[in-house]
Amino acid sequence: MKKAAFLAIGLVLLLILTLSGCEQVGNLFNKPPVWKNYSYTKTARVGQELTFDLSSEVSDPDGDPVTITIVGETYGAMITNKTFKFTPTSSETFTFTLKASDGKGGESYATLVVTVNPLPNSAPVWNLPEDGIQIQKGESLNYALEDKVTDPDGDEVTITIESGPTGASITNKTLTWSTASVSEGLYIFLLKATDSKGAFTYGQLRVSVVPVPPTNRAPNVLPVPEQIANVGKLVTVNLADYAYDPDGDALTFTVKSGPGYVIGKKYYWFPTTKSTDAQNVTIEVSDGKGGIANLTFKVKAPYDGAGSLTVYVTDYKSGAAVQGATVELRAGTNTVATTTTDETGKASFSNVLLSSTTDFDIVIKKTGHARTYIEGLRLRHAETVKFETQLRVAKLGPTTSDKPFELEFEMYDANGNMLLPGSNLTTNTISVVGQATSTEYAFNLWYVKVGGVPGTGTFTNPRTIGYSGSILATQSAKEFEGMTPVLIDVYDQNDNRYEKIVYINVIRQPVSSIVPYIVQKYTAIAPTSYNILAYTRNQAIEFYKKGTNPTAAGKGQNLYIEVRWRPWYSTSGTTMPKAYRIYRSFDNVTYEPIATVPNTYYYYRDYSAELEPMKKVYYAVSSVYDGFETPYTVIGNVIPLPMFDVVYESPVNGSTNVSRDPTFKWRFNGVPRTEEGTVTYYYDIWLYDEVVNDYCYYSIGKDPKAGSYSIFYTTSDTPTVEFNFSDFTSGTYRWIDFAAGAWYPYNKLQANKVYEWGNELLVAMVIDATDRSIAYAIKVDEAGFVDPWGVKTEIYHRFVTGEN
Repeated sequence: MKKAAFLAIGLVLLLILTLSGCEQVGNLFNKPPVWKNYSYTKTARVGQELTFDLSSEVSDPDGDPVTITIVGETYGAMITNKTFKFTPTSSETFTFTLKASDGKGGESYATLVVTVNPLPNSAPVWNLPEDGIQIQKGESLNYALEDKVTDPDGDEVTITIESGPTGASITNKTLTWSTASVSEGLYIFLLKATDSKGAFTYGQLRVSVVPVPPTNRAPNVLPVPEQIANVGKLVTVNLADYAYDPDGDALTFTVKSGPGYVIGKKYYWFPTTKSTDAQNVTIEVSDGKGGIANLTFKVKAPYDGAGSLTVYVTDYKSGAAVQGATVELRAGTNTVATTTTDETGKASFSNVLLSSTTDFDIVIKKTGHARTYIEGLRLRHAETVKFETQLRVAKLGPTTSDKPFELEFEMYDANGNMLLPGSNLTTNTISVVGQATSTEYAFNLWYVKVGGVPGTGTFTNPRTIGYSGSILATQSAKEFEGMTPVLIDVYDQNDNRYEKIVYINVIRQPVSSIVPYIVQKYTAIAPTSYNILAYTRNQAIEFYKKGTNPTAAGKGQNLYIEVRWRPWYSTSGTTMPKAYRIYRSFDNVTYEPIATVPNTYYYYRDYSAELEPMKKVYYAVSSVYDGFETPYTVIGNVIPLPMFDVVYESPVNGSTNVSRDPTFKWRFNGVPRTEEGTVTYYYDIWLYDEVVNDYCYYSIGKDPKAGSYSIFYTTSDTPTVEFNFSDFTSGTYRWIDFAAGAWYPYNKLQANKVYEWGNELLVAMVIDATDRSIAYAIKVDEAGFVDPWGVKTEIYHRFVTGEN
């Protein structure tokens, strides 16, 4: 009976398995997930996110992956990656039902109760000025406090006065208090800020009751006498002598109407024409506090002036003087005077009448030369103007007109305002825009420069250069002040030159509270270097050619001097100047300004026609600030050397049957010494074998592999150099075959062979150790040992050796 019953049950189960399939059988044995706890409690704060990691709170007995969700109301909560996240917005208790599912029908539930507490109340925060506030006695204080206190919770804040002066009150968060009946001094208000939940803090407001300042009084002015001048005489009025401020305030002066300009506290007027009718000038005087007064006076120039002019003419900058050139001085179309240059290139005009104008044109011409036309050079009453210019040899042919150019241009300040001649410039730069046309020969180039004659960058930087007729140049003017020339130079291919000069007034306000930099000598930072270097160059360079490298001329010389100084440096504890001004003197008594350069420069090259060999010259340099210039520092002096000759004795050019061990002999012929010291001559020697061989050249050195050769010297006390070829075939100094990179292997030259020899360095030098100056006379310098541009060898002596 029992066996039959068990058999019946087995058949039923088999039937169920057959009908349901394996999946249903699996579900029949699946176990649901199991929570570690079936009830959880958490606390949170309003506005702060609560996170609860549930991954370790539930597991599945069968190892199935479990998914957790919220059943019912979520209140904004969510479950991401089994992490419960909830940011409550109110303080109450929230109940969440959590369901864990294994994906196979197995489910289990847990309850999460979150109690949300409100945030703690924060007291208001004061933000009163630490130094307090000031109010003049007699004024009413109305001080808004609303922005001086905040509540971190955003609660409404009430402000009250806990203690302080009587008579004060707060209405609509504004503190009101009358100081009419209180004494001057410091008063402290203790203020209380309370939020709507009862939290409070205190703040102190310090109020200083200060005296009523005296009423600002306008400047007082005195009568300025009428200014009567000669044409060409600069009128200067110290305005500070005619105005003062009763309150002691600093005064500024501005031209309100009338001619002239003001720099700092001085008025300037340069009359360019005769005027018998007085012009009114009004100067506004301001104390900077609203007080204004006017200085009014008259100016006129009823008297003719008389100025002198000395023109120095050279064939190029730093070049030789041009003698016998015709120099014509013109006023408009009228010829005022004509003269010719002397042997020093100088032409002088004395007591030139200054009546209808102070600005003159100069025409310079000479047979075989190009034309130089200078337009607008300004003369001054009772002064001699020195002007240096050039007249070059014509490159292509004769020129028929005095001014073979046409020029149209305009000037602008940095703000784009047009400037006319005589305008006032207050910006740091000036721009020139124009068109130049040459009428006889092809156009070559143009220059623009402020404050000096432009030309090659070697001598006249900073300037702007261009190679077409279109002129577009912007130049710095910040280094200058007062009446300043702007110069435009144009050249054609025949070396005709036209120079236009226009004067503007550069206005600068004087600096204050500076520590001026007193210029130091260059050797203060480079003790073994030199402060002044004089160069007398053989085979002159015309320093004006197009291109980066000057072109050597076939004759003539250059003479120029380079003066150096130590530029401003930050550790000097001084104020950086805007520029440096260079002075020159020939007697160490009278120093004349010759140039102004930007503060980025530490040197100046003087190419003046007044420089002469054996003529001592002194230099000094000052620092320039707006409205102020330091005393100059004398850098030192130098005596330029004249050029020397070399007398060759053997073997001279064309010699034959010369010994295979030739004697090289020459003599330096020049001044033996100057006031600054004895002349030392530096030289080298080169021997060439290029007539038969393709490329063999020899010189004396110490190392054939180094690729260098030796330089020797002798003094004027022993000006003759003499040695045999064999003297340098052994020992420290020996002949080097530079083509082979080896010592010359023999103690003689080859027989019956053509050679050439010459000196590729011939330099005379004098050093003044006292002020660290050096003077060079450079006859030959092929490799640029001393001369930056090099000086070609004048002669190579060709000779033929004999049998012995």
